[in-house]
Amino acid sequence: MSLIHRALIKQLKEQVLLIDLCKHYNIDLEPHYNKLYGYCPFHEDTSLSLVVNPRTNRWNCRKPCCRGGDSIRFVMKLEKINFREALEKIRA
Repeated sequence: MSLIHRALIKQLKEQVLLIDLCKHYNIDLEPHYNKLYGYCPFHEDTSLSLVVNPRTNRWNCRKPCCRGGDSIRFVMKLEKINFREALEKIRA
């Protein structure tokens, strides 16, 4: 296996917007002040517990799953794939 360059990882984290990923996965987001809220795809959600911060391009769930991270981790969790597979999926 080849090594993944840190520069490529950083570039993907900056260029792949969580807002676009949410659209891709049919997750509706509602604006509230400077953040976006939606239903968390990682658990049964009846309130808007998924928080996306467009400024930092990071996400977190405020409720039971308490997960969070960047765009790569978002794809990893949604697709149930490893880091390398998520990078390849994002690059495609």
